[in-house]
Amino acid sequence: MSNDYLNPQIEILDGDDNVVDLDIESWTFNDGHDSSSATSILDIHTNPFDIGAELKIYVGYGSAPKTKLFGGYVKQIEKKTPNNTYTVTANNYIVRASDYYFVSADQNVPFSRNNIQTEDLVRDVLAEAGLTNFTYDETHFLLRTGAEEGIAVSLVTAYDFCKNLANILTWHLWGDEDGLIHFENRKPYVMFGTSGTPGDSTPEDADQPIGYILIDDYGIDYNYSVDEKNLRNRIVVYAGEIVAEREAESEYLPAGFRKSVLMGCTGIIDDQYHADLTARYNLAYLNRLTYGLQTTVIGNPILLPRRTLTVNSSIINDATINGDWYIFSTQHSFDKSGGYTTNMVLKR
Repeated sequence: MSNDYLNPQIEILDGDDNVVDLDIESWTFNDGHDSSSATSILDIHTNPFDIGAELKIYVGYGSAPKTKLFGGYVKQIEKKTPNNTYTVTANNYIVRASDYYFVSADQNVPFSRNNIQTEDLVRDVLAEAGLTNFTYDETHFLLRTGAEEGIAVSLVTAYDFCKNLANILTWHLWGDEDGLIHFENRKPYVMFGTSGTPGDSTPEDADQPIGYILIDDYGIDYNYSVDEKNLRNRIVVYAGEIVAEREAESEYLPAGFRKSVLMGCTGIIDDQYHADLTARYNLAYLNRLTYGLQTTVIGNPILLPRRTLTVNSSIINDATINGDWYIFSTQHSFDKSGGYTTNMVLKR
C-alpha cells in the first residue's frame, strides 16, 4: 500500500476562486443520500473566513489535477483554546433551502401554485430561496387541489416542502459541489434502466460505475449487512377525503403480514388517479430488502454519494460483496497523523 494517502493536496478557494493559504490540522467532509446538505469541517491554525463566506475545496495527489469535492458557505466558526485553533463548519449551497422558511405577512395569502407539474413547483419553491441553478427529470405528475388558495407553501422550509414532494414520487432532491440542485429519479440503490419510470426506463439510463475498488489492495476494512428494516409492503395514501392503498406479499415476511407506511398528500393531491400512482410508486420502492456494505479505503475525492462503483475481491470471491454498488454516504477525513481516508456506506 502506497503512503501517498498521508500527503494529499487539499486546496481551499474563496468565492472569487483565490487560493486561501491554510495550515490544516484536520478536515472532514460528510454527505449522504439522506442528508439535507453536505458538510465540511476544517480545523485550522489561522482563520481568514467570516460567517457567510463562500469556500470551495479541491483534493488530489501530487501534480495530478485536483477534484472539486465541496462548495458552500461558512455557517459556524469556533475558536479553541489553549491550542489556538479554529474549527470552521461549512454547508454546501443547498443549505439555503433549509434556511428559507415560508411565512407570509398575510396568512390568508400564502405562496401558492396550482395545476402544476411537480418539478415546476419544486423549481419555483427553490427559487424563493435564491436557488435557481436547477436540473430535473420530468415527473409527468400533475399537482392540483380544489382549495381556494391552491397548493399553499406555508410555515415550512423550502427544503422540507420539496423533500416531501420527492418522497411522494420516490424522487430525490440534492445539491452538488457546484451548486446545481437536482430533482431526479435517483433511487438509493443501483438502477438498471428497467423500472419503466422516468429516468430509469431504457438501458441507456442504467447507472454507469465510476470505477472500482479492489478490497484486496486498497480496502482497510469492510462490513456487509442485509436487513428488512426499511421494507414496507403496504402503502396507504391520505389526500383529504381520498384514500389509496397498495399492498403485496413479501417473501421476507410471514404470509399475510403487512408492514405499513402512511403517505400524507392532503393539500397537494385531490384526485384518485394521482393518489393511486403515489401508492404504486412507493410500494415498488419500499417492498425490498436493503443490502449494505461499509468500507474504508484510501482517500479518493471522486467517491461521492449518488454515484455507483464496482467492488471486487479475488480473496473474498463472494457475490454478496463483488459487483456494483450505490454510494449511499461518504465521509472523507484527513489529519496529519492518519492521512486521508474515505469511509463509505454502499447499498444495493
